[in-house]
Amino acid sequence: MTAYPFSTGNIHQLAAQMASLQEEMQAAQKQLLKGAFYETFDAFPQLEAITWTQYTPYFNDGEPCEFGMNQAYLLTKEEYAKVKNGEYAEEAVDGYREWNIRGDNHVSHKLAMKERGYDWAKDPDWRDEAADFLGSMLKTVHEDQFKSTYGDHTSVTYVRGQDDPIIDEYSHE
Repeated sequence: MTAYPFSTGNIHQLAAQMASLQEEMQAAQKQLLKGAFYETFDAFPQLEAITWTQYTPYFNDGEPCEFGMNQAYLLTKEEYAKVKNGEYAEEAVDGYREWNIRGDNHVSHKLAMKERGYDWAKDPDWRDEAADFLGSMLKTVHEDQFKSTYGDHTSVTYVRGQDDPIIDEYSHE
């Protein structure tokens, strides 16, 4: 009997190697993402927590439902205390202060915030600089990597001084 290079045994061996490599990459990816968040905490002492939701919508008006990350909230210690006590992050911060932490569409996001009443020139905020700092590190990270690291239909919160992020199930419509 002739041995073919892609016999069943070889396919199973290759599948096992691929699974092992995926696990290694997942662990490395998790550490790199974690490092970016903690480097941001080190650079911005007033920053206590970074939180966002991510999910695949259940319905998109006939369009394909695709996974996405929502804007993040960069919270002070006082704001994070409100969130821990049950307030939504968007209510805990003063005004419409949410940021794109992946570095893309930051300018259009600023324009959208301005349309909602936020005056960047009148009220400069350290969070804008922190989002740019974090975004410069995360801009090449694809949303699928966030999905594989933190899951789908989740709320993710990095908190200063905690080893791992808090990942909770997120319910949405």
